[in-house]
Amino acid sequence: MSEKLSHTESNLHEQDIEQNSEAQPQSEEKIQDVKNETLDIEKSREQIREIHKPTAGSAQKSPSEDNTPSRSLLPSFESATETLAKTMGAIRRNLSPQDKRFSKVIHSPIVNSVSEATAKTLARPYAILSGGIVACAGSVLYIYYSRHLGYHYNFFVPVLLFFSGLVAGITVEILLKTFHHKQKRRS
Repeated sequence: MSEKLSHTESNLHEQDIEQNSEAQPQSEEKIQDVKNETLDIEKSREQIREIHKPTAGSAQKSPSEDNTPSRSLLPSFESATETLAKTMGAIRRNLSPQDKRFSKVIHSPIVNSVSEATAKTLARPYAILSGGIVACAGSVLYIYYSRHLGYHYNFFVPVLLFFSGLVAGITVEILLKTFHHKQKRRS
């Protein structure tokens, strides 16, 4: 039985060699085809460059010399407002009556302007970071003292610490911007 296995293995080995010798010319042909295609692509690119070469007599115009009016790709205020109204109307159709009223209040122009102004002034990243650091450090100290000195823990203290850190962060940011702005004027 071992003789049959070795004979079968040798037959398989011979078949593999025959397949590899047949495949080698095919792979060489494929490599040559790819090289020819690459040369054809390069020739096509050269032809395109020659066709689109600017002539010496025709100077290219700069955008400032062009007399055609430039169109802005940004939407106008009216079209943006109209699109917002259509979108909000489509979304509100799927809401419950209570949610529709709440959506109208939240998305009213007055609330939106107050929200935008608050986001630009109060919700500064530096202020929130400083508020979080003060709240974290203050809470750790407060827990330590309340445990070791026997005080009753008040859950409102971390909130006060956060807002005090927030105010401190806004103040520091305003002072830094003021001094930095004054230094720029002197330069």
